[in-house]
Amino acid sequence: MSNSTQFSSRFSYAAIALLLLVALASLAWVYKVRLEDFHSYHNSFATGASAEIASQFSDLLRERQRQVELFAEDHQVLLEQMVRDLDNTRRHEEITGRLRRTFPDHFAFVLTNPRGEPYWADFDNYVGDVCVQDIQRYAEGGRNRIRIHPNPVEYHYDVMAHWHAAEKEERILMVSFKPDQLVQKLRAVKVPGHNFMLVLVDGSKLIEVTDQGARTVLKRTDFRLTAAEQARIVHRRDIPDSRWQLVDLFEPGFVEGYRRELLADMAVFLLVLLGVASASVLLIRREELGRRRAEEAREELLATVTHELRTPLTSLVGSLGLLSSGTLGTLPDKVQELISIMNRSAEGLRRLIDDLLDARRIEAGNLRLELRPIELCSLVDEAMLRNASYAKGLNVRFERGDRRTPVWVFADPIRLQQVMANLLSNAAKFAPAGSAVTVAVERRENDRVRVSVSDRGPGIREEFRSRIFQRYAQDAAAANKTVSSTGLGLCIVKTLMEMHGGTVGFDSKAGEGSTFFFELPEMAAPTGDLPKSL
Repeated sequence: MSNSTQFSSRFSYAAIALLLLVALASLAWVYKVRLEDFHSYHNSFATGASAEIASQFSDLLRERQRQVELFAEDHQVLLEQMVRDLDNTRRHEEITGRLRRTFPDHFAFVLTNPRGEPYWADFDNYVGDVCVQDIQRYAEGGRNRIRIHPNPVEYHYDVMAHWHAAEKEERILMVSFKPDQLVQKLRAVKVPGHNFMLVLVDGSKLIEVTDQGARTVLKRTDFRLTAAEQARIVHRRDIPDSRWQLVDLFEPGFVEGYRRELLADMAVFLLVLLGVASASVLLIRREELGRRRAEEAREELLATVTHELRTPLTSLVGSLGLLSSGTLGTLPDKVQELISIMNRSAEGLRRLIDDLLDARRIEAGNLRLELRPIELCSLVDEAMLRNASYAKGLNVRFERGDRRTPVWVFADPIRLQQVMANLLSNAAKFAPAGSAVTVAVERRENDRVRVSVSDRGPGIREEFRSRIFQRYAQDAAAANKTVSSTGLGLCIVKTLMEMHGGTVGFDSKAGEGSTFFFELPEMAAPTGDLPKSL
């Protein structure tokens, strides 16, 4: 397989590998960004929702405080009567009824002296030690810090208010409420993945209320937040006038579930990409095998050209040259003309074969240069002489367009002759019959020497100029149908010049002709013996 074919295959495989690497990097970036977006969205939701819920709880507690204060003020006489007659069951039931009509979620009530000491013992366990402690704190500081009170009958929270008896002594009314409204507000904001609850802020992280109810309904032995639960807290906010903190926890497995879903989506995409990459590799491999078969067929063809055609063709060209020279005797004019035609045809065929073989050597990287100092003007004259018969057959002549000033370059004389032969023959093909192809050698800036070959042919069409030095490039619209060509000559010229460290180019005007040229670095004229070939 040729170097270019191997390079093309390796480039294709490298491109696929690079595509996979880019895809993997992109997937990792997308995974990171989407996970960050996930957390950002839920953090923003938790912040907004917590602020709204905390505001609602605060409003509820302030309203409860105001209503209890109004109730105590409106029922001072009845409450005073209850204090004066503690064993009056009818009056107790009357107060309870009025409380129930005012507060449907009312649980119990108690009256205390200014020091927070209840006027009656709570034999039904409605008012426990925790309730008494909160009443006494309220009596001392006048501040109601609400919390959930455990109770065998009903977990509840208390709201206290001062009221004045007839003798102007300030007493305290405590009303206990079920946590139903708190639970309802938590349920109203229930969304997938989030779990809002109230916990104590005293450091115990004791759960007070969830969207299921007070902590007594939870099926767990320890009502404190575990370390794992605390790690899932997204946001927390204190509730004014209470001992509560509203926390928002991710539900167990919520983040991991999203990660698994995200990884599953990316795995599907990656599998599709790997399938496409595998199919591409198979197609490239198939094309590579096809190219290899084509390469093998071409190698066989070139071997045939080399051994079966070139050798006898060389003998044929030599024999025709011998006959044409008159060494074997004078031939009739018609025979001489036929031999000249045969000689030109054989020479053209030999050039085609040489171009094919040289192109193959260049492609395989087997072409080597034998560099040495060359007097360029002499080499150009020799090239014009060698190709004169070819030009004569096309009714074209070569002529010099410079003063033949000696210039020296470091080059391979055989390959330089090949470059000149390609440029001269190419110019002769397109030059009008009876015209001259002008060859010039001139010094340029930066110690460069230019050799130019100019014809007066049709010129090069604008749309073909970008492909002029490509392999097998032929302009079908401007080709000379009477002269065969492989389209390799100018490609070989460009490659040989680049191997010499030189450059090639052309100038052309439609209808006026074309000038092809190459430039090489000039060297000083050598002194003494010339160096051996490299």
